[in-house]
Amino acid sequence: MNDNFQKLNNFFQTDLHIKQLISSLFPNPADRLNKSALFKYVDRLEDSLDKIEISFNRIINTYFSSNLKKYIEIVFDYYHQEINSCGYDYDKLENAFKKISPTMK
Repeated sequence: MNDNFQKLNNFFQTDLHIKQLISSLFPNPADRLNKSALFKYVDRLEDSLDKIEISFNRIINTYFSSNLKKYIEIVFDYYHQEINSCGYDYDKLENAFKKISPTMK
């Protein structure tokens, strides 16, 4: 019973971590005209996508079949492609984030 409780606790901690990362990634309209801030945002977005993918894999390794790992890899490759295709265009980044963020929750 204690092991199951610990697994459940870990699941909710990881889930909360993912949601915190996602909520911290919403674009800041003030960055629209600040190239330096925009570059930092893109770096933070890429870094956070990697962290979210790692967290999803942690959940999959603990609770689900490893068959889902390939699916997660494909999905996150798609997310990275979406972000990379935007370059440093604020409007494109904002639209890409709005497109992919609901699918991560």
